[in-house]
Amino acid sequence: MDKREEVREIMDMAIKAGEGNETEHQNLYPMFGSLSNDMAKGLAMGLGLMLREMPR
Repeated sequence: MDKREEVREIMDMAIKAGEGNETEHQNLYPMFGSLSNDMAKGLAMGLGLMLREMPR
């Protein structure tokens, strides 16, 4: 798996976590631990910006 695919996978998980219950904390990805929905949404937005800047 290349870096772009890994980032996209993490972003997809962050988007899914951000769609959950507002009081719910989900174990999104082992390196991040438990994230609130707001943190997951912010992570997804940041990774989306990073993906746009990466060379193809």
